[in-house]
Amino acid sequence: MKIFAVLLYAVACFVIYLSHANQTLLVQPLSRIYRYLALLIGVIAFGLLSYDLPWLVAIFMSVVTAIVVWTFAPFISALKRYSAHESEKSSKNSS
Repeated sequence: MKIFAVLLYAVACFVIYLSHANQTLLVQPLSRIYRYLALLIGVIAFGLLSYDLPWLVAIFMSVVTAIVVWTFAPFISALKRYSAHESEKSSKNSS
């Protein structure tokens, strides 16, 4: 149950990241309805964590999960392969 709650909270944090205007993974950010849905899922996941664990541990696990997801999510776009138009731009000769 704890692992499910942490994974659910991580998904909620990732969807919150994808709904932000400065995210780099999607061409357009997700709409606000997804942000509110992710907040609801995060509250449910926190409720599951606080049911199984003491409050302080649940808060700590939630904060650490959010920090990990929001730290590594911007770097996922660096791992994406070049698309066709990006490789053409980089292979053009400037002379």
